[in-house]
Amino acid sequence: MPWRNDPLPQSGVLILAASFKARFLTQYSILSSRRSATPGRSGPSTRPSHKTVSSAEFLSWVAKQEAIWFPITHMHRLLLAFLLITGLSACQTPKDKVIITVHSQGTDMDSPKTIFRRPVNGRTMVFKIIPEFSTQSVSAIHTFPADDGTYGVSLKLDFKGTQSLDIVTRLRPGEILMTMVNGAVVDYVRIDQPVSNGIFTVWRGIPADLIASMEEKYPKINELNSSSTFLEMTPSTRKEKREAKRNASRDSKEKEAEVKRRSRDEFDPELPENEIVPLSNLLDNTSR
Repeated sequence: MPWRNDPLPQSGVLILAASFKARFLTQYSILSSRRSATPGRSGPSTRPSHKTVSSAEFLSWVAKQEAIWFPITHMHRLLLAFLLITGLSACQTPKDKVIITVHSQGTDMDSPKTIFRRPVNGRTMVFKIIPEFSTQSVSAIHTFPADDGTYGVSLKLDFKGTQSLDIVTRLRPGEILMTMVNGAVVDYVRIDQPVSNGIFTVWRGIPADLIASMEEKYPKINELNSSSTFLEMTPSTRKEKREAKRNASRDSKEKEAEVKRRSRDEFDPELPENEIVPLSNLLDNTSR
């Protein structure tokens, strides 16, 4: 059956893309008409006029261009569906149990869509929705008990997180950095000096179960090794962070095994400090 006899393209993906494009053109034309009708402007507008295009008109135009589409058989559609399903499943990642975000202050002059308000010491303050850094930039942790019965954690950030922390602490002295854990405010600190070592501390507010989840995922700061053999580099990619956690766990198990072995008075034989003499020469000297 020739493809030119089909009234519309048979691919749902193409129709969906066309629909989105038509909606974009419609919204853009409405915005242009509003700008041209803004009071206070005199004289003819120098902007080109834009005609509003509906989704139906756009799809009709696409239908007239059927010569550019290739025929899609039932087998092709099944193959396309299979690729979409496998592609989406490959992009899925396990949901993180702990999401820590650190937000800097905003102002009332910022767009309302980019800020939110939270009370701090009885005063409502404005913060930016987009965090300066989050747990995606964490390479290692150090946990400790807090004074209020919860736990705190020091975060060792990767290269990107270290740069973000350094910039915000240099450009915003005296302002507040607020920490949220899984969407709840737990702590805030005031910037008093630049932080360039890539370590940020959440002093309180993290429950014990979330601390246990973080300890399963991240290595300890004192166990973190460089991701490079020749340079001192903090693990930054997901692969490097997973390898750092595996290496830290392996080293920890080896140390525990060594402690247990030494507790049983089991030691490796020590090499002699003097010059090594062949056994044949030693026997000859003894016989004489």
